[in-house]
Amino acid sequence: METFVHPETKPEEVFFTNATARQFKMMRWKTKRKGSAAYDGEGNRQSYKNWFPVFLARSELENVKADLLTERKTWRQIMDQLDLNPSYK
Repeated sequence: METFVHPETKPEEVFFTNATARQFKMMRWKTKRKGSAAYDGEGNRQSYKNWFPVFLARSELENVKADLLTERKTWRQIMDQLDLNPSYK
């Protein structure tokens, strides 16, 4: 199985997560960038209202010695605890 690469990812970036505007404002990353179309991990376009992809500069993650998968998992756990994940209905 191939890993899906978000089509809006620039060469110097990594896809971080899909987010709402409120979630985006809460992110600590200085290089965060909003994309246009949200996709799931299998490459299926998502249609949740007000949801968009977020990209980070690879260099920022490297500078703070952050592991992308760990950061994603931590972010999702925080959003779950705050009940800030988008509606899946």
